[in-house]
Amino acid sequence: MDEGFHYRIIGYSPTYHLDMSAYNFTIRLNMVFARKCLEIELPQAGFENLTRRGKEVIERVMRMKCYEPYRFLRKDDGKNSALLQHCEVPGQACAIEIDGMDLPGLTRENPYENYIDYNPHNIDSHSQAFCLLSLWLEWANSIDVLFKT
Repeated sequence: MDEGFHYRIIGYSPTYHLDMSAYNFTIRLNMVFARKCLEIELPQAGFENLTRRGKEVIERVMRMKCYEPYRFLRKDDGKNSALLQHCEVPGQACAIEIDGMDLPGLTRENPYENYIDYNPHNIDSHSQAFCLLSLWLEWANSIDVLFKT
């Protein structure tokens, strides 16, 4: 992970074949940053604002109404942490989410991995891929601002 960058997007590029689930990409999030996000609570106003903006993106791009586009990892007290676990757009369980294999590394030292991966699930179109990337970046930019305030 480059110094000063919290994430890296891997494999987001045009796809020239029409296979189902062919529009996949991965986002690598710096582990130190992820742990910081897991430690703090996402304020309810922040959650509501992200949800509203996420729904607007989906409605503008996909021209569809949607339910909650974001899900966050919970803190020990049951409240949402600031660490995004999953974002989803309309489709057949179309999402990008933290790889389950990475979850244990968030709470214990891991000398091998300095990042966690957000992996795709059933991304079947350019509009789904664009929306998921937009949702994820909306979260990343909002959290960056939260840490600076």
